[in-house]
Amino acid sequence: MIALTDVAAFITCYVGLARIPQPHQLPSAVVGSRLSMKTQHVLGDSVAVHLEPTISSADRALQHRDVAAGLTRSGTSTLSLDVASANGLSATNALEGFVSAYAHGAAKDVTVQDAVPLTHRDSRGLAGLNVAFGVSLCGFVLAESLPALSRRLHIRHRFALMRGFAVATGVGRGRLGRAGAGSGARSPLFSPGGVTRQVRAGMRSRIAANTAPTAACATS
Repeated sequence: MIALTDVAAFITCYVGLARIPQPHQLPSAVVGSRLSMKTQHVLGDSVAVHLEPTISSADRALQHRDVAAGLTRSGTSTLSLDVASANGLSATNALEGFVSAYAHGAAKDVTVQDAVPLTHRDSRGLAGLNVAFGVSLCGFVLAESLPALSRRLHIRHRFALMRGFAVATGVGRGRLGRAGAGSGARSPLFSPGGVTRQVRAGMRSRIAANTAPTAACATS
């Protein structure tokens, strides 16, 4: 019953969040105070404008994934938009549409360049979603199975199993990240320090998922 309730809640949240999504506060670096003010006024809450003093600082913010796009002037009648499709195609496409609409209203041309492209092994940017879903499903199965093994495995063995799963998850993610990256292309799944964060997050989630069953077994 608990498993069915969890699955139903997951499906409800997933379908509800994916239904008619609306962009909100997409981080964008804009060079120049005048351009940033106009962009924020026209686009409203759809974007979160980050004012940058120079083009190089906007490029650094884009490369470090602090923003999803960088907008600068390229002459009197042209805007230059640098995007990072590695942050996700949905955000990139939304920002391109917003800037194109803004430029059309201002009678300006737009040149678009993908500064941080997706790796060719993940051309649609779905690796992160698939791996995260697979890891979550495996963690759910493990969390459901451990209470049933309470009579066969000592508590320290169950914690060792959780630690092993967390480490395997982090190492697997790191290896996939190194295999998928190449020549400046990236996958939205991976980032520097991802292995360490994944191991810690995996251990915390598995421990939290099994704290209540372990306490119940100890009191029974």
